[in-house]
Amino acid sequence: MKRNIKKEGLLPIMNMSKIKETKKYRHLSHGAQKMNWTAAFLLCATCVYLLLSFFPPFLTPAFAAKTSASSAGPLRMTMPAQVAAGKTFVLTLSTDDAFPPLRNEYAALFESYNGGKPRLNRIHTLDARGTASIQLQNKKAGLYRYEAWVGPFQSEATVIVHPGPPSIIREIQEHVFLEAGHHATVEFSAWDPFENKIAADSPQGQQAKKLLNVSIADPEQNLLSKKEYEITSNPAGHFVISFIAEKMGNYLVEVRPLDNSGPPACSLVCARKPGAVVGIGLETQNGGEPFLRISEDRAQPGRLKLKATLHGENNIDRAVSPGEEQNIIFSTDRPDLLRIDKLTEGEAILTEKGEGGLATITATYLEEGKGMQKSIPLWIAGDPAQIKLETKINGLTAQVQATLLDKKSRPTREKTKAYRLDLPKGLKATAQTEFDRGQARFAIEAEAYGSYTMKIATKEGLHRSLNIDLVEKIQPARHAVIFIGQEAYIRDGQPAKISPAPEMFQGRVFVPIEFLTTVFGMEVSVPPETKKVALQSLDGMKITIDQESGLLTVTDTVDGTTKTTPAGTLTLQKKDETYFAPAGIIARLLGIEVDYLPKHDQIEHVTFKR
Repeated sequence: MKRNIKKEGLLPIMNMSKIKETKKYRHLSHGAQKMNWTAAFLLCATCVYLLLSFFPPFLTPAFAAKTSASSAGPLRMTMPAQVAAGKTFVLTLSTDDAFPPLRNEYAALFESYNGGKPRLNRIHTLDARGTASIQLQNKKAGLYRYEAWVGPFQSEATVIVHPGPPSIIREIQEHVFLEAGHHATVEFSAWDPFENKIAADSPQGQQAKKLLNVSIADPEQNLLSKKEYEITSNPAGHFVISFIAEKMGNYLVEVRPLDNSGPPACSLVCARKPGAVVGIGLETQNGGEPFLRISEDRAQPGRLKLKATLHGENNIDRAVSPGEEQNIIFSTDRPDLLRIDKLTEGEAILTEKGEGGLATITATYLEEGKGMQKSIPLWIAGDPAQIKLETKINGLTAQVQATLLDKKSRPTREKTKAYRLDLPKGLKATAQTEFDRGQARFAIEAEAYGSYTMKIATKEGLHRSLNIDLVEKIQPARHAVIFIGQEAYIRDGQPAKISPAPEMFQGRVFVPIEFLTTVFGMEVSVPPETKKVALQSLDGMKITIDQESGLLTVTDTVDGTTKTTPAGTLTLQKKDETYFAPAGIIARLLGIEVDYLPKHDQIEHVTFKR
């Protein structure tokens, strides 16, 4: 008798261990259909989606090289490795030749974008040959991962959606001012019809450069020839148009797609005389971070070149001329850390003296009784020699900040440095940044509470281990009822157990100090070789009970006040290696309502309510 998989609903997923032979596997074809299999499969797909939500995929660029990423099993998925945004492509599902066809089965297709959580895209039915062709279209550029589930069988593949041809051009600067006769550079950004930015230095950007229509009109409305300008790219991914503005006046630069669709992007290059000096600028020669490295070889100390520029009228920046060099003075507030040697053309060499720290470098321009200054901070440190890790823990997540230090524990202010994280089973990195100014940050998430040891290592050989203790914080109960002499009690309407049981002593109800943690949410510590118990509430209140002195001390960490009250030597009891504390006194200090019942007889139970 053939099995009817439609009537069995989700049994193919739950009971695949029963399918051990190819003969039984062939029974997975459809029989008579009498129930709504689509509804059952939607439930199946939802279950798979929820499962995937707890284990989101971690995508890396390595996936991009795959044309097909089929899992081992009967289901195979194929699709293009790359496609342009907005272009329709076909995802094909088929049954591997080594398996019987998955005829007329329902396939759930999930989609995730750039490593995000999978989301159900659609339900599709395989044909009588066990195949399906699904047309897809994505308008947003990025990495897409597709997973198909047919019963218990799964297959996956990825596709890179890159920007399409340029259709929108935007200018970065509307006006550019410079001295006539100098090199002019104008930046533009290109976008496809779906607002995906086309990086100028990418393969798509190189192709897009051929699809740009550029026109440059000089002040006399003459168009520059293609030989008179150049189109390149910069690190920001912008297209850079360069030419020499030989004439005084305005140059109009217009850029539009080659098919002349849409309005042009325009930038006006204003070539002027520099005019009087109105300001001074100061930066490193290569425009990088002001940082001076301490050399290990004291015969060859570390050096850094700085360059001053002059800000003229009409927003024109220019280099220092030979006649203006005498008007520039370089100085520092830390001559003990570095020496400044002035060069020509507004440049200076900084030389470190073997000690690290933060210095301020100032360039001053003096002319005809007026002075202008520009100061920049300069960090001086040695090569990275160690990694400092600082951790903040919140539940199952740890936020870690890594700082690169030199041998004398000074921050090294590294701009970028590659590193890797070696994580044990049960930990995963959910966020990670590169080193910027000597610091990097990453977030670690655990599957369960416990102690973990992870490692961080840079490609230069620096490494550091980090122990992370993730301890579950017990939330205090909103309502609890304890019974004298009984270990069973009620916590927020649910049965619970406390051991040893609460006891009565001289008219007071005493509970083991462990109860103060599980119900009141207090941190409890017992200093060794003392007869004291220290308690701390979630809001920072500290309570110390000293059995020998009979004093109860309460400290409010918010306002810093401390109050000590005689409570008697019987306030703290010890039994069975466990301290007992008066539940009512502690509860009232925490602002918890306490009610004893019965009212006119021996107390039988106590209610605590927040």
